[in-house]
Amino acid sequence: MPIKLQNLEGATPLDDISGLKITWIQTQDQLNAVEADNIRLAKTKYLSNKRFAFPKWFSVSHINLIHKAMFGKVWKWAGKYRSAEKNVGVSPFTIPIELRQLEEDMLFWGQEKSFEPIETAARIHHRLVYIHPYENGNGRHGRLVGDMVLRALGHNPILWPRISDSGKKRDLYIQGLKDADDSDFTALIAFLTCHSP
Repeated sequence: MPIKLQNLEGATPLDDISGLKITWIQTQDQLNAVEADNIRLAKTKYLSNKRFAFPKWFSVSHINLIHKAMFGKVWKWAGKYRSAEKNVGVSPFTIPIELRQLEEDMLFWGQEKSFEPIETAARIHHRLVYIHPYENGNGRHGRLVGDMVLRALGHNPILWPRISDSGKKRDLYIQGLKDADDSDFTALIAFLTCHSP
């Protein structure tokens, strides 16, 4: 029986489940649960007491390893760039170029202390979501990387909305990302500031 997948507002539609490693999954809820378990392991690994030096840890290869740690137990494509066009994101052939530019920007921002921690996290999160390097999980990946940046800068992680959340909190988050597409980070920074413990 094929899985009936839900496409939530602001989430990348998942049309192809051929890369699914776990054969017993039959429902969206089961898929969400196994992904959440895998992501919990990655969060424990990357948000434990160990603090990664910023911006030294921020490299393209490390970013790919983080995605693989988050989704590698569930999906074959975890940590690998998508090869198909999506309704969001840059063209697949520009993904490595865009990520390399982000790596250079992050090194510069970190060395120059260009932004406060919340703005740095907002900018990196937005860029990862905007580039959309992977088949799926880009928002969740960008949120974890944003939290890693905050932790490295001595700040607490953000209380992000869950993918299944609906209502005002998620709407504000999605609107903040859309505004940032036009280089206006005001709403996204306000959202992160408001949801910072």
